Amino acid sequence: MSDYATTYRLTPYDTGDRLEPRDWVKGEVASPSGLPRQAMPDDFGRVDFTDDEGTTLLTVFAEPDGHGGVRLVVYGNVPVTIERADDSERIQLAD
Repeated sequence: MSDYATTYRLTPYDTGDRLEPRDWVKGEVASPSGLPRQAMPDDFGRVDFTDDEGTTLLTVFAEPDGHGGVRLVVYGNVPVTIERADDSERIQLAD
C-alpha cells in the first residue's frame, strides 16, 4: 500500500459512490469541453457531473420558471432518476 493510501482517506468521488461536479465557469472563463473560452451568459450555473474516468454523464442547471418555482434542466448521457430530498416524489427520465 502506498504512503498516499495510508495518509489520505478516499473520498466518495474516488470510490465512485458520488459523481464529481465540474463548474463550467471559473471567473470569466468557461471550459465545458476542456478548452477554455470567454464565458457566455448561458454558461453560468451549469455543472457537469463526471465519473472517475472524467467522462461527463450529466449536465445540470436551474433557473426561475417565472411562476414562483424552479426549472431544473438536465442533459444526461445515461438514464436519470430525480427525487425530492424528502422522498415525496421520484421522476425517471429515459433516453
